[in-house]
Amino acid sequence: VYKRQSPWKGQDVFLRAFAQIAHRFPEARAVIVGSAGDKPQGRAFEKELHRLAMELRIEGRVVFAGHRDDVEVVMGASDIVVHSSSKPEPLGRVIMEAIALGRPVIATNGGGVPEMIEDGVTGSLASPGDAEDLSRALGTVLTDPERAAEMAERARSEARSRFTAESFARTLEREYEALLLA
Repeated sequence: VYKRQSPWKGQDVFLRAFAQIAHRFPEARAVIVGSAGDKPQGRAFEKELHRLAMELRIEGRVVFAGHRDDVEVVMGASDIVVHSSSKPEPLGRVIMEAIALGRPVIATNGGGVPEMIEDGVTGSLASPGDAEDLSRALGTVLTDPERAAEMAERARSEARSRFTAESFARTLEREYEALLLA
């Protein structure tokens, strides 16, 4: 599930990874949510994604949902949420939303993502831009949905305890104290 189509968001990497596992999971479908925007480069990338899905012979199993105002509904109906940015994502709001909804998350290991996902514990991490590694993670999660659900629940529980307003205030307070004492 994505909110925006952009080369650095790695939707092309996701499509390649999905194609690698599609034969093992004939019931699996991919949904890409998001708009390419109005700029020519965005429209060109959107066309490239459609072409790639056809080239990989998965076009009948990929839904390009476009812009949606109800992304949480789409995420909530998904078995897995994949975040495949090819460049480090500083925050990864999609990941936070998926965790809050209790969805299993596969994400790329970079930027702020490892602060939210512990590989194999609260989700699965893959190397940025690596369709093979992302495919491995997809296969693992799809093969063992019970374990995926356990990781999702662990992530949700951890987020509820780690990312509260109180814990944020304590962390900020410690940072200010460190600056003042430096």
